[in-house]
Amino acid sequence: LSRRGKPRTFYEKGIEMLLAVRTEFAFSKRTILAKYASQAPFGGNVVGLDAAAWRYFGTSPNNLSWAEAATLAILPNAPGLIFPGRNQNLLIEKRNRLLAKLKSKGYIDDETYQLALLEPAPNPANDLPQDATHLLTRCIHDGLKGKMVKSTIDKRLYDNAYSITSRYHRHFMANGIRNMAAMVIDNRTSEVLIYIGNILSDKPENSSRVDIIKSKRSYGSLLKPFLYGFLLNEGLLYPRQLVNDIPVAYSDFTPQNFSKTFEGMVSANEILSRSLNVPSVNLLRQYGIEKFHNNLQQMGVKSINKPPSHYGLSIILGGAEASMWELAGIYSALSRNAGGIQNSNVVLRYQLDSTAKVKQIFNCNGIGSGAAYLTLEALTQANRPGEDGAWRHFISSQRIAWKTGTSYGFRDAWAIGVTSDYTVAVWVGNADGEGRADLIGVAAAAPVMFDIFSLLPTSNWFTPPWFDLKSVVTCKQSGLMASENCTDTITEYIPVVKTKTLPCSYHHKIYVDKDQKNRLTLGCAKQEEMFETSWFVLPPAQEWFYTKLHAEYRKLPPFRKGCAQANDKLPNIALIYPYAGADIYI
Repeated sequence: LSRRGKPRTFYEKGIEMLLAVRTEFAFSKRTILAKYASQAPFGGNVVGLDAAAWRYFGTSPNNLSWAEAATLAILPNAPGLIFPGRNQNLLIEKRNRLLAKLKSKGYIDDETYQLALLEPAPNPANDLPQDATHLLTRCIHDGLKGKMVKSTIDKRLYDNAYSITSRYHRHFMANGIRNMAAMVIDNRTSEVLIYIGNILSDKPENSSRVDIIKSKRSYGSLLKPFLYGFLLNEGLLYPRQLVNDIPVAYSDFTPQNFSKTFEGMVSANEILSRSLNVPSVNLLRQYGIEKFHNNLQQMGVKSINKPPSHYGLSIILGGAEASMWELAGIYSALSRNAGGIQNSNVVLRYQLDSTAKVKQIFNCNGIGSGAAYLTLEALTQANRPGEDGAWRHFISSQRIAWKTGTSYGFRDAWAIGVTSDYTVAVWVGNADGEGRADLIGVAAAAPVMFDIFSLLPTSNWFTPPWFDLKSVVTCKQSGLMASENCTDTITEYIPVVKTKTLPCSYHHKIYVDKDQKNRLTLGCAKQEEMFETSWFVLPPAQEWFYTKLHAEYRKLPPFRKGCAQANDKLPNIALIYPYAGADIYI
């Protein structure tokens, strides 16, 4: 084999003899045979005993029958002349002669011999296994061509997950949605259990050979939980703190909620569970684009590699691209942090060999265990109007923290779910970037994700990391630390960090009449007519939107006729448009 292509001369034969003698002295017979079997041609483009066993018989060499082993034993003698699909009768004849020799030498008995003769020759039309073909291609790109790779893929889970995704894929194809991808990570070991890079198709126009798992795609809203976690971890946000949700514009960027409506103010955890865009942009502006961008880099999201100014505030709404491999990796890291494993790396890998060089490291070091736990708690709202505006109710036997994402133009639909043990990521869309009107994360990707979760063992929910949580008294209405004016308070948990937010400023002490229909001052009413009360007051612009959805909200009562308003410090008007810095043409 080492002298392949040389002329058949006495000189070359002499060299081969010398090489054979040297090999005899250097290696044992078993080693020589093993090396020969791994390099020998077995017809067509099949090289090596392992490849031949799988190609012709669909099994490993250890499981071959006597007839199958005899068939493979004769193929290297004349691989260009005799192999399955060419000269079948001659192939069977040579195989049977070898079986007869094995019987005559006592290696097999007569019954085994007779049964072996009855076995047919392998059918060359047998399809090659198509399991995890995209992972195989990835191995080649990762420099593993020609090497034996023992993957972390769970065959049973893979087959069942591929069956699920194929079933959904047939339905999506009718709507012009041609591609899907899914992967599952064991959060405890960082091993990839399922790797479905795409759904295979015989039609080239379907782009089924594209490995979506390692492709850069717009991620929609999938990074919002990490912004929420950063803010909690740095004491810049309380879990239920009210955040502005009114029309805004930043330079040439005007964010919109999916519903095209505004709610005035929304609690932070509801922003996350409902994936509201405008409040998320406001939170990112408060936190800082540069800091958020740097955190993503530190976490291992290397695909977002342009300067922060290139993305701007849209980075929180999918204005950049990342791969499913990266997104699933940081969600898995978030799960580990929520489980109390702080500052630990997720060494994501698809090889069983933990020392393998082909692996990628992710972490959530900027989000402590307490903040990670509260973030995942906010994502467990399974019955909610998602970012896509439609109510969906998913029933599961276990608690799952999950987030959907839909890219601009309806080109990418995402769903990523997390438990203490597993992370499941699903993408639905078209590899060529073609958008479809009904391609939204909560409707397309989330059902697939939940069906894959049903294949996995049930996981216990995270035990609260009490070492990184502390109790605080907050205002029930504003979600901020309770001030002396807050009369309705609750106790909740926040991360053990220095709080950088001010106490509630929405409750104000005012004087009203007995029926609380008018405000009073000392200049227009007797002291016995005045009753002091604490009133929850939102700024005018926020109030205008807030009252449309919150019937329980009570507007500040007007001053009684004759009462002076000179000392009233509460604003009663706000200008929404034109925005600050806008150019108006008349």
